[in-house]
Amino acid sequence: MSSVTTLLNAAQFRTILFSPLSLGLVWEHGASIIIRDMRQSLKLFQTWREEMNALPMAQKCWDDGVQSGRIIAVHDNNNAHERAFDLYLPKRKRRHQHRTNYSQKKKKQGLIFLPGLMVDHHAYANCAKRLANRGIIVVVVSAEPLRLPAKFLGCDAADVRQIQKCAEATLLRDCYINGGGDDVEWSLGGHSFGAYRAMALAKELNVRKLIIWAAGKLEEFVPNYLRSDDAHEIRVLAIQADRDGICSFSSEMEYAKFKRSMPSDAVHYMVKGGNHAGFASYPTNSFDIESRISRNVQHRLVCGWTAKFLVNGA
Repeated sequence: MSSVTTLLNAAQFRTILFSPLSLGLVWEHGASIIIRDMRQSLKLFQTWREEMNALPMAQKCWDDGVQSGRIIAVHDNNNAHERAFDLYLPKRKRRHQHRTNYSQKKKKQGLIFLPGLMVDHHAYANCAKRLANRGIIVVVVSAEPLRLPAKFLGCDAADVRQIQKCAEATLLRDCYINGGGDDVEWSLGGHSFGAYRAMALAKELNVRKLIIWAAGKLEEFVPNYLRSDDAHEIRVLAIQADRDGICSFSSEMEYAKFKRSMPSDAVHYMVKGGNHAGFASYPTNSFDIESRISRNVQHRLVCGWTAKFLVNGA
């Protein structure tokens, strides 16, 4: 008898729980609050995203590059509306140059570059063009639509390998190389969060050179394997800015700790008067500090050091 009563009570409970009145109360006092918070978070996400859009100077640089054929926008095979990456090509020495002309030349330098958190990848057009003008093949990865260069979101090791493979196929098709990947020595780099992701992928991708722009302060994200004895040989270039309001160092001790996480032969530069946004071309936001040098000067310094490191290893 008691089991029948319990069953009836359970049935009644379910009826009451899923009644329109109960569901209405849950919605009013529970789900509606969650959805309201989600909407607020999405609005904040959209606002932050818009703050990281490329400046007109970068957008124009990108548009001009596409029109001239110096930039190739490569789309994601799984989503025709999203680009996987932009490929920045060096100038040709001769207008019509056959691919076999490269057979006796040393390897070309290539850089796969990961953007910062929420940063529009077009914002790196000015810097990527400067590097391409120095003879370096540059791949700027698109982290759209979330603009989060993270694991499981298009920036796994497998994803980067696929991007490299696709870039090599494009270079071979357009006669920039003649023998596939053996003609390009690929390095990995990134800005801000993209730099942290590059550090995490460096060993797995077996790169020989790693480029770090504006990645400091959060030492816990810097993998120790970069200075471990069993790590493969890797050269690191780390460039910081002394007015970086996002990834700055609070003291010389903190900066020294960051350096100790790098290989002993790592190359370090500090942009005097530069800020976090100055490593690309997007507006300086409220978290950053106003730069004391022009964006053009910061680009010239950063790209000059980067090109020297990639070409000469110094």
